[in-house]
Amino acid sequence: MFSREPHKPVLTIVTLLLTGCLSAYEYRPPTIVAPVREVTIAVPFENTWQALIDVFAQNQIPIRTIDRSSGLLVADPLRFNLRNFSSSYTGKMGSLVTSDYLYADCGNASTVKYNPTFARFNAQVRQRGDSSVLRVNVSYEWTPGTDFERSIESQVERKVCISTGKWESEIIDAIVSRTR
Repeated sequence: MFSREPHKPVLTIVTLLLTGCLSAYEYRPPTIVAPVREVTIAVPFENTWQALIDVFAQNQIPIRTIDRSSGLLVADPLRFNLRNFSSSYTGKMGSLVTSDYLYADCGNASTVKYNPTFARFNAQVRQRGDSSVLRVNVSYEWTPGTDFERSIESQVERKVCISTGKWESEIIDAIVSRTR
């Protein structure tokens, strides 16, 4: 005889499979340590300040705030395109987001590795004796952008990503080379 509820075992199996699959997509936060972002350059403030402005301009990084008296330069936030992993920043150093996630660790879920969706940059130059001190900062964040990401990340609107230090190293190297 047939059971009156033949769908019950099938539903149980499907539920168990889905529960197992979804738990595989549990978010795991970034595992890298934030880098040191400061360097002393053996040239006066003027030289480093001009090199900083030149490098941002050369790399088409839009500047929101420029305050020479405090040595502070703040870029406009950049939003990344999730479909092709590129950003509006595509200067000499290349696109900030690449398929191998060189610039930031936003964590992962199973085989899904999150790319940053926003970046915020700033830099500050200070005089120290005959030298100058350059400090660069970048913060990245990820927000769900696709239906799939929103379905597995329904409780979290935004994740803070940790910089790998690659952008900071590239920008510092570019600035230092301009001061020579």
